[in-house]
Amino acid sequence: MSSPAPITVYVKWTHQSLMPMLVQDAGQPPLIYHYDVPICPAEPLRIGSFVKLLLLSNAVYRPPFFSTASGNAYDTYDVHIHGPVINVHEATDHALTLTIRNTLTWSPVQYARISLPHIPNLTVAIDGGILTRTRPSSSLNTRLLELEYNAEIYDPPRSPPCPPTEPSAPFPPR
Repeated sequence: MSSPAPITVYVKWTHQSLMPMLVQDAGQPPLIYHYDVPICPAEPLRIGSFVKLLLLSNAVYRPPFFSTASGNAYDTYDVHIHGPVINVHEATDHALTLTIRNTLTWSPVQYARISLPHIPNLTVAIDGGILTRTRPSSSLNTRLLELEYNAEIYDPPRSPPCPPTEPSAPFPPR
């Protein structure tokens, strides 16, 4: 049985941090990238949802098929974070921060945290173990997270992610 296709989540970078309570074998704490989610996911997220993050970048060149009426046009870039939503890191009545465990083992980023507006059955599923309890959070209460409804996204087809490889033999001399 094949696993379901990942849910594409369009994100904007905010910052990175370390998770010192989970020091790994090499003595380095796991690296966490933090993102905001300005575009509504194709389906509501829940604990266990398998997601793929695509970074939004303002489009420098507007392809001819983009309308000129939209205020926001974006290009996308694969940040190589694919994996399940494993927990709710922070939750308020207005916003959530979800933690994703990256299953791409060759990536230096082990976890990602995505902050998104708390809109039941639109951004998050009520039955997904996410909306059972909310609590005040200083970082989420100070930021206003809003969805962009009129954004245009250029998301070209991509090859599956491949780990970096080393050449099997040195280049021949010239």
